Amino acid sequence: MNLRTCLKPSWFLPALAITLATGVLATNARAQMLYSDSEPAPRDITYKFEIGPKSPQPPIMKYRLLPAYVELMPGNAAPLYHRAILLTSRMTANMQNSTEYWTKVDEYRSIPLAEFPIAEVEKVIANHESALREATYAARRSYCDWDLPTREHGIDLFGVLLPEIQEMRTLARLLALRIRLRIAQGRLDEAMKDLQTGYAMARHVGNRDFLVNALVGIAIAGMMHEQLLVAISQESTPNLYWSLVNFPTPLIDITNAVDVERDSFLVIFPELTEATKDVGDQAFWDQKLLDVIARRDYLNSGQTIDPNDTPSTEMDWEKWAIRSAIFSQVPRVKQELVEDMGYDAAAVEAMPGSRALLIYSRNNFERIRDELLAPLGLPYYQARKFYADNNKLFPPPIVAGDPLGIASVILPAITQVDLAEVRSECWVDMLQITEAIRDYAATHGSLPESLDQLEALPIPMNPYTNQPFLYSRQKDNPLKATLEEADSHLPQRFEITLRKP
Repeated sequence: MNLRTCLKPSWFLPALAITLATGVLATNARAQMLYSDSEPAPRDITYKFEIGPKSPQPPIMKYRLLPAYVELMPGNAAPLYHRAILLTSRMTANMQNSTEYWTKVDEYRSIPLAEFPIAEVEKVIANHESALREATYAARRSYCDWDLPTREHGIDLFGVLLPEIQEMRTLARLLALRIRLRIAQGRLDEAMKDLQTGYAMARHVGNRDFLVNALVGIAIAGMMHEQLLVAISQESTPNLYWSLVNFPTPLIDITNAVDVERDSFLVIFPELTEATKDVGDQAFWDQKLLDVIARRDYLNSGQTIDPNDTPSTEMDWEKWAIRSAIFSQVPRVKQELVEDMGYDAAAVEAMPGSRALLIYSRNNFERIRDELLAPLGLPYYQARKFYADNNKLFPPPIVAGDPLGIASVILPAITQVDLAEVRSECWVDMLQITEAIRDYAATHGSLPESLDQLEALPIPMNPYTNQPFLYSRQKDNPLKATLEEADSHLPQRFEITLRKP
C-alpha cells in the first residue's frame, strides 16, 4: 500500500472506532510545535525599495555573508550564546511591559530608513550591547554544539526542552535591529559584519538535532535577508551579486535532524524493536502493547513522558473501547503480515496477537516514514509531487492501516520544513536577481524589459517551480518593475524602483 491506499472494508469500522475514541486525526504534536517556536505562518509580503545602477567592482566579494575562515576561533559557540541569552534576559527580566518592549523592537525593524528614529533605537541597542558582543564572538567560533540531553531523555525524546532556541530568535531580533540602525547611520562595514553574525547564528541554531531547530534557524536567516535587502537598496552599497552566488545553498542543513527524527520512534517505543525477538508469552506482550498505547496517548496529548512512570491500570469505558478496537485488528494484521510483509504463516499464527500488532505497527510506520522522507533528496520542484494531496503531512490512521496510529503522532511535519527551506532559498535567489538588475541598469540606464535580457550575469530559476521568477516592467515607466515568486505558496514580491542618476 502507498500513502493513497483506499480503505479496506475489513478493518475500516474498528479503526474508525479508534480514531473517534482517541481524537487522533492527521494532526501532529511535533508539527504544531514546529511553528510555535518559529516564525508565524507565511503571509503575502511586498517589499518596496529603490536601487541604484551598479556593477560588481573589485574586490567583487569584499563583503562575505558568513565569517571568513581566518576569523574563526577554536571552540564551541554554544556557551557564548548562552551568555548572550542570559545578558538579554537579565536586561528585560524586571520590565513591567516587556511585551510592549519587544513589540516596539519589531516595529523598529520594519520602519523605512527615511523615517527611522535613530536616537530612539540607539538607546535600545545600547541596553543590549554586551549580549550582542557575546553573540558576535560566538558566531566566529569553529563549531556549535548545544549538547542536548537527547540520550538521557530516552523514551521522552520529544520532551527535550529547547528554551535556548527560542531565545536565540529573540537575540536575532535585536541583531537585525542593530543592522538596520547601522545602515541608517551609514556604517555599512559594521552592518555587514552583523549580517555575517546573523547568518552564522542561523546555521548554529538550524544545523542540529530537531527539525524545530531548522525552522527557527530559517526564521533567523529570514530576518537577515530583510536587512540585507535594506543594505542593497543603499546608494553606497557595492553590488553583492558574487557574494550571493557564493552563499551556501541551503544555509540550513536538515540532514542531521532528519536522521534523528527518522528513527525516533524506536527510541520512544523500544517495544517495537523488542517485538522482533521471539520471547515472552501472551501476558508479556499484552503488557508491552498496553505500555505503547499509554505512551502514544501521552504524546498525542502533548504531555511529557516520565520513563519511571507506571502506566495506569484503571480502565474507564473510553480506554476499554480503544483497547478493544485495537485488539480486534489482530486477524487482519496477521493476515497482512503474511500476505503483504512476507512473514512465515505458521510463525505468525503461533505468535501472540499483541506481538503481531507491535510488529505490524513498526513495519507500517517505516513504510509511511520512508515514503514521506525519501523525496527530501530531490530538489523541491521535483519532490513536491510525491507529497500527499493538499500538502497534508500524512494520512489519518484509518488510511495508514496501523491500529496504533503511531505515524499520526510522531511523524515530522517534513513538508513544512522543506517548504520553509525553499522559501529561504527563494529569498537569496531574488536578491541575486536584484543585483543582476543593478548591473544591467549600470550599462543600459533602465531596468530590463524582461529577465531574459540579464545575459551578463546568470540568474537562478525559482527553486519551487524550476521556472523563471515572475518579472514585469511597467510599460509607462522603465524605472519601475516587480519581481515575485511564481506560486501562491511563496507570496513574496519585490517592487523595484530604479533610482535616477
